[in-house]
Amino acid sequence: MIYDNDLIKKDNLKLNSDITIVGGGPAGITLAKEISEKSNYSINLIEAGGYDDVDFENHPYESINKGIDYDTYSTRLRFFGGSSNHWGGWVRPLDLIDFKNRQNKKLTGWPINYNDLLGYWEKALNICDVDTGGYGLKAFDLDLKNKFMVNENDKFKNKNFFFSPPTRFGIKYNNFFKNSKKINVFLNTTVTKINFNKNSVNSLKAVNNLGREILIDSNKYIFCAGGIENARLLMISGFQKKLPFLGRCFSDHQGATLSKLIINEQMYYQKYNDEKLNSALVMPHLSFNDDFLLNNNLNNFGAILLPEKKTDTTEKNVKSLLSLQSNKKNYQYRLLLRMENTPNFNSKITLSKFKDKFGMPKINLDWQPSINDSISMLKSYEFLKKYLINSFNTRFKPLNHEADWLRENSSYQAHHMGTTRASSDPNKGVVDNNLKIFGFKNAYVGGSSVFPTFGFSNPTLTIVALSCRLADHICK
Repeated sequence: MIYDNDLIKKDNLKLNSDITIVGGGPAGITLAKEISEKSNYSINLIEAGGYDDVDFENHPYESINKGIDYDTYSTRLRFFGGSSNHWGGWVRPLDLIDFKNRQNKKLTGWPINYNDLLGYWEKALNICDVDTGGYGLKAFDLDLKNKFMVNENDKFKNKNFFFSPPTRFGIKYNNFFKNSKKINVFLNTTVTKINFNKNSVNSLKAVNNLGREILIDSNKYIFCAGGIENARLLMISGFQKKLPFLGRCFSDHQGATLSKLIINEQMYYQKYNDEKLNSALVMPHLSFNDDFLLNNNLNNFGAILLPEKKTDTTEKNVKSLLSLQSNKKNYQYRLLLRMENTPNFNSKITLSKFKDKFGMPKINLDWQPSINDSISMLKSYEFLKKYLINSFNTRFKPLNHEADWLRENSSYQAHHMGTTRASSDPNKGVVDNNLKIFGFKNAYVGGSSVFPTFGFSNPTLTIVALSCRLADHICK
């Protein structure tokens, strides 16, 4: 059933269940559905918003930037379906290298094995309605129509992205929840505090938009409120005294256009429908294999070539564009590189002295991307440039970005990650390999806030896969 707490007139409402899930985005919705299908647990799914986002003038997610400029208004949504409501549908699993402890890169490595997620990623493809042409996970590393894969021993690797329609989770699963006998969804219910003792969460305090107080009581609690809100709620409730990494290592994914180029071959490093994949929509990225990335101390990344114009150029026109002489058929592209950002302890959210309309402290966001990430981006670009010049007689017009400029001005993608990171060491994380909060027997966290490293893949597929895995753990 679905209830709107703004329409419930009762004061001091108390909600009881076996499990409470806070947050109605991809993580929370997947968890609730999966647990209900595997068990007889009663579940309360708590969503702070309704069916539409709140107006910006009264948005409780406003923040104060302390680091590089970041727009939290447009990157945080507060209505049923969560971040899926503005998801572009980009899908790719994380890569094996993203799970490794890498020399010279601090705080890398996952407490979860890459192979343990393979089956869950396959399941997430179905949940997210992703068409891979019948190839499943194998499709993400296929060499398709692209020219770069010279041989099996080459350092290059295609890293393909596929696309969800995109799935709007609140819309897709609305009828499922309306008809569920095990799950109650409560809209317009903002959790304001977590009550806990030494090693257990006891209850949650919440309010509706009219200020009526609600007490939520369960045996287990799972927080899936988002990459910023998970940490914010835990910090407001006092968890940072036990968890020194809480709110630390905030990150997003950065990317930048590094040059324009003319090449005498048509390339397919942009969106297209591939016949080999039964016309599934795919967007290959050019990257390097794991050994080359590790041996050259490079971050994971993917490069795409976005068509500027396709034309039979004359010598005069080409020379005007790139100081290039040619009378062959040429293809003009922009080379855009999407990179992995690495964890930085000093990149953090903290609580502000300012409060929102519910009396909850707003956040200070201090995003501090490492300068080494930008240096890695430029190193990868130089390797690509050398190969393209030698193999395809490519002509470049570099944009001459410096590392400092890239750090401050690269675009970001509204992927909030890392603030409740998973770790095998309680001194370096917030949750363990089962996403249970260190030191607590009945509290868990879901979503991209648990990512200890970030790869360069969009996070939604892995968010859903981790939720499926957590559901299995809860139901054991």
